[in-house]
Amino acid sequence: MNTNETIKPTRVIRPFSDSPIEIHLFGQNRGSTDWGITNLMRPSEKVYALIDGVSPVRRLYAPQPSFNARVCAYTELVVCIQDKLGFSGRNTGFSSTRGGKIFRGVNADGCNVPVGTGFWLSSADCFTIVAYGYRNSGLICAHAGRDSLVDGNRLLTEKSSRPHESVVDAIMERMVEMDELPEDISVYLTCGIRPMHFKHPLSDSKDGHENALLTAWFYSLNPSCVPGNPAEGHLDLAEIIRQQFALHGVRRHQIADDGIDTYTDKDANRDHVWWSHERAKYEAPGDLLKRNGVLVIHRG
Repeated sequence: MNTNETIKPTRVIRPFSDSPIEIHLFGQNRGSTDWGITNLMRPSEKVYALIDGVSPVRRLYAPQPSFNARVCAYTELVVCIQDKLGFSGRNTGFSSTRGGKIFRGVNADGCNVPVGTGFWLSSADCFTIVAYGYRNSGLICAHAGRDSLVDGNRLLTEKSSRPHESVVDAIMERMVEMDELPEDISVYLTCGIRPMHFKHPLSDSKDGHENALLTAWFYSLNPSCVPGNPAEGHLDLAEIIRQQFALHGVRRHQIADDGIDTYTDKDANRDHVWWSHERAKYEAPGDLLKRNGVLVIHRG
């Protein structure tokens, strides 16, 4: 029996009306489940079985999030974890019996996701952007951490280190390639940290200079991106993403989010619902590498 099939999503979201998109979120399950997939590239039967056991689709695309603002084509993801494990449908002795294919092999924050497949991201505070075009049913999913939204090297050296300033720019470029128009695109932001606990104080002895550059850049985008006292450097990632989409003609009413705060959310037992990298820094250093699971399904 595949015991992983008993694991239920922490939350299921249907982000857009009249669309075939579903989001399944997987939290820490009272500290028992780490959804990180770094070991998939080694590879790891245990991690493969965990992800395969909860996915209702047989093909998942999971580029390695690299804070590089790149959105690759799903066809570039040619490293199949099932093949690396030598699993071809026969009994191999590990628990998964679904035999799904998980495709990796590219350092990118996101990719387009064809009908009948899914996107997987392991995260712990960074938002996931889900962008859907109603014109041609184009779906792009992407990791959206702070450094996915600004080229930090450019801020420090005045030299760009990548083709796109933000992953939002890369998403919109690929949406145009798929003949999706800004007015026909809906965006959903899921499973991220809120500004109260995402701070970059200018007084920090180590990172104060870089924090000042980051804060000034996002404040120039719109003061709403840095709520409260700018010297405290509270960054509102969801608002930054909204403002960046607005530069491409995607209006605020086309963008929604789930209201989750990975840092503070607790369940009825007062246990934390989600893994949080920021919270782990202060409260549980042993949890720094533990991740939530974000599964986006593009049903046919």
